[in-house]
Amino acid sequence: MWDARTEPKILEAFAKIWGTDELLVSFDALNVTLPNQKEKPAQKPWPHVDQSPFRRGLHCIQGIINLSHAGPEDGSLMVFPRSNTVTEGFFDTETDPSTWAPKDIRLFSVEEIKCNTIRTVIYASYAPFELATEESLKRKKEAFESYRATTHWPHENIVIRDGVVYLPDGSVDPRNRSVPLELPEHTDRVLQLAGVKSYRPRVVFFFDVFLTTPQ
Repeated sequence: MWDARTEPKILEAFAKIWGTDELLVSFDALNVTLPNQKEKPAQKPWPHVDQSPFRRGLHCIQGIINLSHAGPEDGSLMVFPRSNTVTEGFFDTETDPSTWAPKDIRLFSVEEIKCNTIRTVIYASYAPFELATEESLKRKKEAFESYRATTHWPHENIVIRDGVVYLPDGSVDPRNRSVPLELPEHTDRVLQLAGVKSYRPRVVFFFDVFLTTPQ
């Protein structure tokens, strides 16, 4: 996962978008989706937004790192072009604000009806380091040190996921582990992207205080 998150070309793309290479990365998921089986019903599309209707404007940009072939005949990610220009108007006129939940996600639709190959992707979002609060950085450090996943968001909405994997019957998977088989190398770049290490050294000023007593 960290090899992909630190891929120079991926970092370069997000650096161009945000105008800075001082970035944070999300602790997101790996998605491996198998082709639909004939005896099982096709999965229905799930058009949705990944940003709360309470938020307006651009707050987060999500990336998908493809690890397997994907073409026009393979059900995968489907994005509605320029839908971001009408989303706010839709929420304002076509929905009941009292039903809105405070979730933060981006607009995309997953459709796998025509899926005939294995889909393997890594979700990775990047945002400027300076957008994160101290509390968000604290939560990211906690997640990083415990090898846990969070959300699509790299700089806020840091919700640490349950580190336990469950089987369909609800029992804990006996293969569940709390530490990865292969640990990431703690390079400066990894620690900075994780939010554990700052891009800029902290400057500490020391002042000499001289106390004088009246003569």
